[in-house]
Amino acid sequence: MSMQSEVEQADAAASALVKGRVVVVPRGRKGEPVEVPESVVRVLADVLDHARRGERVRVITDDEEITTQQAADLLNVSRPYLVGLVDRGEIPSRKVGSRRRLKLADVLLYREVDHARRLDAVNALAAEAQELGLY
Repeated sequence: MSMQSEVEQADAAASALVKGRVVVVPRGRKGEPVEVPESVVRVLADVLDHARRGERVRVITDDEEITTQQAADLLNVSRPYLVGLVDRGEIPSRKVGSRRRLKLADVLLYREVDHARRLDAVNALAAEAQELGLY
């Protein structure tokens, strides 16, 4: 049996998930096989899809918190700009002493929404340029 790369393993596992069903068989023949819930299978399929493209994957909990500097780095903005976003209520936060903490999931959601908003603006500008015969 040849050694497969992680990408090849992920590709093979993703192909096996086509039916959307995963059963875990306990080691040592103790206990009955357990079917993995459909919601977890969907997450697993997403993880495998990223892995088969050679992308790094990290599973986070909804309540994992990060600092304002970590959030700024993630969004590729300055920390003062990020603090402004928080002050305007665009990204929720909570105070721990004098420091702010942000849920990583909220920061990632903001990043997705901001990216979609920017893409819409670019598409609107392109459409306007085309209407004016500039494109």
